[in-house]
Amino acid sequence: LGTEGPLEEEEDGEELIGDGMERDYRAIPELDAYEAEGLALDDEDVEELTASQREAAERAMRQRDREAGRGLGRMRRGLLYGVSCLPRQ
Repeated sequence: LGTEGPLEEEEDGEELIGDGMERDYRAIPELDAYEAEGLALDDEDVEELTASQREAAERAMRQRDREAGRGLGRMRRGLLYGVSCLPRQ
């Protein structure tokens, strides 16, 4: 407990932070193209929801989340650790 001294840095592996890390963010036109399928584009006519439609949609999403075990402020079971690490109920 605090008697081991400073941990040595691991020498193997790729250096992610340091000189040249901005190269990871350079523009590559052939890789920077995205499919529009499934995206809500700004020029599409999207119908606005009424307050009651929005409330109904939020109620449906909360119900879906409850059924999936994702309550307010809680992570889904097995998200942080593998499901096999958790005790059986």
